[in-house]
Amino acid sequence: MKQELLKNAQPTAGLLQDIQDSRNLAEALMKTKHYQQLGPDGIFAVIQKAKALGINPMEALNGGLYYVQGRVEMSAQMMNQLIRSRGHSIRKDPKSTKQLCILYGKRVDNGDVWSVNFSLEDAKRAGIYRPNSPWEKFPEAMCFARALSMLARQLFPDVIQGCYVEGEISEALANAEEPAALEMETITPEQAQTLEMLISKDEKYKKRLLEFFKIESFEELPASHWDRVMVAAQKHIEQRKQEHLQEA
Repeated sequence: MKQELLKNAQPTAGLLQDIQDSRNLAEALMKTKHYQQLGPDGIFAVIQKAKALGINPMEALNGGLYYVQGRVEMSAQMMNQLIRSRGHSIRKDPKSTKQLCILYGKRVDNGDVWSVNFSLEDAKRAGIYRPNSPWEKFPEAMCFARALSMLARQLFPDVIQGCYVEGEISEALANAEEPAALEMETITPEQAQTLEMLISKDEKYKKRLLEFFKIESFEELPASHWDRVMVAAQKHIEQRKQEHLQEA
């Protein structure tokens, strides 16, 4: 009986230890001036997101990922690199100019294709173009970054996992047109329902998760923990299934 309880606790224990390790690292990095501007919450969020994305946490902290208003942004270079590292392809149309970027994307797993375009005129219409800003100084790079972010959200959402491209959040806030998704610091009701259904037959496991995060329902779960919690929950359920098969 004791061995069974220990087995059941392993996935949860692994998740909690991982979170604690991230917190310890955040506290250690806060002692250096280079990372202090991120703050402990920012460092922790970046580390957790990096782990979920399969990125080296230190690489993420040193220019790959950014923490803005409770959300994580990703550099265009990192986004491009991540998508290609998964085997997917991105192609820039030769008709693109310094003021217009046209991108084509193709998934390696199912062959799905998508195309997007973003121009300097789009930036002006959206109210994010500012004089003496990167939009004026580096229009080609900025149009590419926005087109890439649009393409990634539509064709490669599993790769970027909710990240915005660098500058996208701060520009939306400055323009007072914050996307609805940016208002949420907790997981969505749909995500909460997914997690609830996944562990619905294991009340003890559910109780342990709620107690650890000091929340009353999964709708209060911080969005930065969603990826890690789901991975741990799926492992836990799979382990329980294997144990039931062995017992049968």
